[in-house]
Amino acid sequence: LLVGDNPANSAMRGFLSFDLSFISSGAVGIESAILNLYKQTSHGDPYRALENCPIPCVTGAEIALTHVSYGDSLTTQDFDTPSLAALGYIDNRFKPFSTLFIDVTPALQDDLVNRVARGNRSQYRLNFPVATNNDSRFDDVSFVTADSSSNPPLLVVTYLIP
Repeated sequence: LLVGDNPANSAMRGFLSFDLSFISSGAVGIESAILNLYKQTSHGDPYRALENCPIPCVTGAEIALTHVSYGDSLTTQDFDTPSLAALGYIDNRFKPFSTLFIDVTPALQDDLVNRVARGNRSQYRLNFPVATNNDSRFDDVSFVTADSSSNPPLLVVTYLIP
């Protein structure tokens, strides 16, 4: 799962989709929903390069997490799928290569209200604020995918049932 840009100066965004069928339709309240995502490595200097930050850069670009709904399969048309909500920033240059956490409770609650229309899924997009810096080099951050045997993305949901 790569977020940043590549040597062709094409932006790379990450997309995540979680099946919500494990949550009973009789659930009476979502206590919390936390997205866990493992930051694995980076190439180039995506935090400075994709922010166009002067040297020395003290803030570092941040990777935004957006609540989206792109359906049952991801296509090239989904790259700019409309945002349902901006959820904040999950990563920046100062965060270590380890598991990152972000509260997505409002997004999950909205997905449950609209679970039929959204195919019983909760979906998210990761991206830098700038698509590319046009330097013809990799500037990206790599996150572990669900295909990995260790540290896959998790949506940890705490909810009440009657």
